[in-house]
Amino acid sequence: MSIVVDSTPTPEQPITETQVETQEIQAVAEPEQVTEVDGNVADIPAKYAGKSMAEVIEMHQNAETAFGKQGTEVGEQRKLIQSLLEAQNKVSTVVEPQEEAVSFEDAFYTDPAKAVNSAIENHPDVLKARQQTAQQEQQQKLNVLEKAYPD
Repeated sequence: MSIVVDSTPTPEQPITETQVETQEIQAVAEPEQVTEVDGNVADIPAKYAGKSMAEVIEMHQNAETAFGKQGTEVGEQRKLIQSLLEAQNKVSTVVEPQEEAVSFEDAFYTDPAKAVNSAIENHPDVLKARQQTAQQEQQQKLNVLEKAYPD
């Protein structure tokens, strides 16, 4: 609470304790008045009209609590999605063991089309391109998800 002095004492007159007490009593006796901003009360939204300051504060606190819960849920969902994407990548990168390594020449003479397809499929550049494509698809899905559910 602040003390309002109507008249300032001259340098010759010191402020006495009784003057301070009188001013405090007057300040307590006069209730605070709500001043209108721009003299327009019609700017108050309907959901706040007729509510006390305590009710509005309670509404605000409830809204903040709800936002906090939603933020926590979003964070948990993002972690879950990230872990699922990582697990999916691990599963897709596991290479099935080959039965027997047959030389390209032997396979080429027995089944040339199959041997050439196998050589192409197992080429390091093709494997790298597949991995990059999978990563790009994952990033696109993540971008779509982040766009749909921004913070």
